[in-house]
Amino acid sequence: MHIAILPLLTAAAATQCPAATEADIRSTFNQWVKAYVAHDLDRTMAIFDPTVHFEFQGAPDGGITELKQSYKEGFAQQQGASWTPKWDQVLVSGNLAAAFSVWTAEVRKADGTTKVLAHNRSVDVLQRGPDCTWRIVRSLTYPLSAAAPGH
Repeated sequence: MHIAILPLLTAAAATQCPAATEADIRSTFNQWVKAYVAHDLDRTMAIFDPTVHFEFQGAPDGGITELKQSYKEGFAQQQGASWTPKWDQVLVSGNLAAAFSVWTAEVRKADGTTKVLAHNRSVDVLQRGPDCTWRIVRSLTYPLSAAAPGH
């Protein structure tokens, strides 16, 4: 009887995640930034839960399908854009986290200067799955200001 229970206990222990930290959330977003810069669609999408609900001011709410299409179109149009977060607060409680941040998208121009493409406030709710991976389940983003002409 004890032998039959041992594999079940071992499997349960293998899926137990370590205590979550703010650094885990930032690391998850850093992986997304690298994937975005590389225009790696699959790795860019890895941060989103399949059930994600995404809201961006001025656009219809969307899910995973709309997000993937948006990134696909964006990668086809923009060369060399990168996003940089400025963290206001990251809260972690068990397998849930909320990240409050301002993201700036920039592209380097031929003359070496940078042009700001977007400056957005973002509130993301993440959930850690059984595989211990953090994924965004809810996102609210809105532009803080339009990019300045010629910058």
